[in-house]
Amino acid sequence: MKNYWIIALAASLTALVCGGVALFNAGVMIDENNVQNIMITPLWFIFGLGILGTVIALPGWAASRNNASSRVG
Repeated sequence: MKNYWIIALAASLTALVCGGVALFNAGVMIDENNVQNIMITPLWFIFGLGILGTVIALPGWAASRNNASSRVG
């Protein structure tokens, strides 16, 4: 079960980083070009999924890691 948590954590961190970079780039583009109609909701959705997934997967991964190391046989 440990591998599932690390895969979920990696996917969540990827969404978090990519969403953050995309939001930053969109903000720079909007600021430089004086855009009035702002449609960046999908970028916030990706960033939010990254945050939510990391909040769920990080404790799950840590708990499965602790359980795996405490098993004797």
